[in-house]
Amino acid sequence: MSATEAELTSLEPTATEPTFTPEELRTWRRRAWALFAFITLSFAVGLGIAVSTHSVDPFDVFTFVFPVVGIVILAQQPRNRIGWILLGAIGGVLALSGILGSIESYGHLHRDRRRSRSLGGPRPAAP
Repeated sequence: MSATEAELTSLEPTATEPTFTPEELRTWRRRAWALFAFITLSFAVGLGIAVSTHSVDPFDVFTFVFPVVGIVILAQQPRNRIGWILLGAIGGVLALSGILGSIESYGHLHRDRRRSRSLGGPRPAAP
């Protein structure tokens, strides 16, 4: 064996990729779809609150692309790390952020209306 062949064989990975049974892959796909359903519901609730307070941010609507791309990847490759990052980490955080931001806008809107009524001032105009 020449020096180059020895070098090449030493560079080959020693660990093999784990193999998963079809049942395990099916379980991972179900988890991905369940998480996607939860994130979709979260986005819908946040968007519904934002529409009711007239504070819809187009950026929040476009951020839904991350979980969509994640589920597209995970539907084909359920153990793909990039898919889980897009779906769970980025999509989940953005969905939570959208809900909390919408609830904050809702709270500010109704706090201002209550404060105006309690001080005897005129009611703010309907948006």
